[in-house]
Amino acid sequence: MIAFLRGKLVANQLDSCLLDVNGVGYKVYIHARTAGALPEIGEEALLHTSLQVREEGWSLYGFTKAGERDLFELLQTVAGIGPKGALACLGVLGQDGLCLAVMEENVKALTSVPGIGPKTAKRMVLELKDRLKKLMGEDLALPANMELPTGREGEMEATADAILALEALGYQPQEARQAVAAVLTEEPGDLPIEEILKKALAYLATG
Repeated sequence: MIAFLRGKLVANQLDSCLLDVNGVGYKVYIHARTAGALPEIGEEALLHTSLQVREEGWSLYGFTKAGERDLFELLQTVAGIGPKGALACLGVLGQDGLCLAVMEENVKALTSVPGIGPKTAKRMVLELKDRLKKLMGEDLALPANMELPTGREGEMEATADAILALEALGYQPQEARQAVAAVLTEEPGDLPIEEILKKALAYLATG
């Protein structure tokens, strides 16, 4: 099993990145939050990885924290959730938000993730609630005032659209990702794309 990769960041896209590890290029699938947290192209990056073996091939999924990688693998023990679904859950809700939704049996928040319907959300609560306490341990100390996205489109689509819009304005992909990530970190609620763009442009102007 490949538990982590450390190497030079060669490419950083919204859903994947490329790491040069001692001359070998590894394509690693990531979500938008991870993309925004990666360093500049050419700098060293570390990703905790999960190797997924399927009939169609082998795929690596990467995360900035080992706990998030473990949660990604735990999600796939629920019937109906594969690697892409698990990645979408973490991309839309984040590690803390996902744990909070399961612990509070917040089916509405869970179904805000594309591909997660009410039945799957209820299975997640039933099957993961007790196991999350054991897996996350002290990391499960969640802020009481945390808000979760409620729109069906979720944060992922708005993030992608905002990044593309900034690139269309002439900003480099890495600049766009960092600006949008900074906005969503400061205001993690369900912001419309217009508001994300406005705040991202303000961030870039001061950077």
